[in-house]
Amino acid sequence: MQHTVSHLKSPRQEVRLSAIKDLGRAAFDPQVVKHLGELLRDPDPAKRVGTVQALGQVGGEARPQAVALLAEALAQPDAAVRREAATSLGKIGPAAGAAAGALTKALKDADAKVRIAAATALGQIGPAAAESIPALVAALNDCNLIFCRLVAQALSQIGAAAVPALTEALHHADKNVRREAAWALGQIGPDAAPAVTALLQGCGGAVTARALPARPVGGDATAVINFAAARHEETQLLAHASAPGIPEHDAKIRQTVTQALERIQGKK
Repeated sequence: MQHTVSHLKSPRQEVRLSAIKDLGRAAFDPQVVKHLGELLRDPDPAKRVGTVQALGQVGGEARPQAVALLAEALAQPDAAVRREAATSLGKIGPAAGAAAGALTKALKDADAKVRIAAATALGQIGPAAAESIPALVAALNDCNLIFCRLVAQALSQIGAAAVPALTEALHHADKNVRREAAWALGQIGPDAAPAVTALLQGCGGAVTARALPARPVGGDATAVINFAAARHEETQLLAHASAPGIPEHDAKIRQTVTQALERIQGKK
C-alpha cells in the first residue's frame, strides 16, 4: 500500500490514476477508504473521478464508509464526479440503500447525465430504495423520454412497494406518465396484481381477450367458480372502462396496458 500511496504524488497522471485504482482494489481496509475520502478533495478533477470509481469496488466492512463518501460526492461541483458517484453506488447495489436520499436529490440535477445515472442507480439498489418512490413517480413527468423510461425501470426494480404510487399515476393528465406507469407495472409482474382494476379502467375497454384470465384446466369445481367470478368481474370492469369520459384514446397506452396485464397474469 505504501508503494501505491507514493504513486499518488507522481507527476504523470496515468500513474496517479493507476494508483487510485489499486487503492480501490485494496479498499477492504477502512484506513484505505479514509485515504480515498481525502482524495475526493483533490483539486485534480480526473483524480476525483478515479476516486469515486475506486470507491465503487469497495466491499466488506469498509463498504458503508464508501457508500457515505459516494453520497457526499453527489454534491460535488463537477458533474463528471457526480455522475460517476451515482454509477458507483449503482454498482454496489442493495448495500447502497443508505445513499437513496442523496440519489433522490440527484434526480433533479442540472446535468441530464447525472439524473440518468441517479435513476439507474436507484433501480440497481432495488427495494432498499423504496423511500425514493414519490420522487421517481414525480420524475415520470420529465420531458426527456429516455430519462422517463429509466425512471419507470427503476420503479419496476424497486418492485411491489411502488405499485400504489404507480397505480395512482395511471390517472395522471400526461399520457407519457400514464404509459410509463403502465409499463412499469407490467415489468413488476404478478406483484402488481392490485393495479389490475385501475389498468382496466384506464384502457378504454381495449384490452384483448388474451389478457383476460385463462380457462381453468380440469374438473375442479372451486377453480371453475373462481374463474367464473373473476371473468364476470373483469367483464364488468371492461364495460365500465368503455363508458364516456374514461376511455384511453392513445393507442400506444392501450397496447402497453394490454402487455402489462399479460405480464401481471404471468402470460409473458
